[in-house]
Amino acid sequence: METSIGEEEKEKIKTILSRCDDIKDFHKLHTRKMGTKIVLEFHILVDPRMNIENAHNIASEVEMKIKELFENSCIITIHIEPF
Repeated sequence: METSIGEEEKEKIKTILSRCDDIKDFHKLHTRKMGTKIVLEFHILVDPRMNIENAHNIASEVEMKIKELFENSCIITIHIEPF
């Protein structure tokens, strides 16, 4: 059965996202536990003039930080949108 993660864990994710200077905003943060894994999905908003490589690098950096937080037990989908 799937359940959401706790509020404390959500706040830690929000802190990681808000500390990234290149992320102008984020929304649609959906979380759930699936067995031993944590499944996350969210949208990050970046400068629309940013090239795709830079946007991808930002998403990869955020993904790495979140996986460190949860000891690599995450499945993460990040949608990149222009701000």
